[in-house]
Amino acid sequence: ASAAMIGTSLHILVQLVDNDLGLTMLPEMALDAGILAGTEVVARPLKAPEAKREIVLIWRKNTPRAEDFKLLAEELRAG
Repeated sequence: ASAAMIGTSLHILVQLVDNDLGLTMLPEMALDAGILAGTEVVARPLKAPEAKREIVLIWRKNTPRAEDFKLLAEELRAG
């Protein structure tokens, strides 16, 4: 999943920033992979003593995999 995210969504965010349409936060892993190559985007480190993020899972009510997603949510909470 993260490879797809780095290959699509993060690239779109970088292009929006490169076109002066805002700013974004990027994982260091994406920066190390060269996601900013060919852009004029400048990366600056986040200076926050307790930086954190929230992960949210959303799925359709009628998905046959609801139990799988609930198990994944439990694992993420435990980690």
